[in-house]
Amino acid sequence: MNIKKFRVWNYKSIIDSEDCYPSQGVTVLAGKNEAGKTSLLEALEDFNPGQSIREKAIPIQSEDNKPRISIWFDCPKGDLEEIFQKIGHSHEVKDESVEIHLEKHYPNIYVLGDETSEKLGFSDSNPVDLTAIEEQAKTPLETIVAIFNSQQPHLANITNPSFDVNNLPETKTAFEKLRSEVEPILPNIPDPDQSALKEHIQTLINLSTKAIQDSSVKDKFVKEFQDYFPNFILFSSFN
Repeated sequence: MNIKKFRVWNYKSIIDSEDCYPSQGVTVLAGKNEAGKTSLLEALEDFNPGQSIREKAIPIQSEDNKPRISIWFDCPKGDLEEIFQKIGHSHEVKDESVEIHLEKHYPNIYVLGDETSEKLGFSDSNPVDLTAIEEQAKTPLETIVAIFNSQQPHLANITNPSFDVNNLPETKTAFEKLRSEVEPILPNIPDPDQSALKEHIQTLINLSTKAIQDSSVKDKFVKEFQDYFPNFILFSSFN
């Protein structure tokens, strides 16, 4: 699978890189010092699955504008047909390769381009909004972290999991495990922390469960596609 072009917004000093077309051989980035050459490479590295866009990428001059990275892939017909089979999507692939536009929003949310969605036959009218789910999970997560910090003697041997919107099944399993580990200890934790901890863990389980149930075929495609596109490796030196 080849990269046709990429574009980066609001990444460190880069406001808009405009479309960049890498060569299929060797691509040279030329520019003055502090022009953004390294930032461009770091943005591509941050596009990798399992890696969040680094916090220091948020532009200092405009912290409300979060980083966004778009890549257009030239995906072979065989790869697409294999993914469709895995997710149970019935759609004929006529061309030998199809352009796939995938965008990554800060910190770690992948979104399929509208044109690509239409081209691949995804007609979900109400796809799962991962950004909204992440926002709904924010307060319960912050409360749980605060309780873990204040009740450290009781919860010292328990790991507080993160809420990964890109892997909701694992997120649900992790918080169900947390619930089972916390339950025997709850009587040792005074209220209101005891009630709040129990309530917020259940809230996150319910949130992930509903999101999984509502998950569209398009969401499943985005998840599977991450196993197919090339990863970026950035070497900081030649040593």
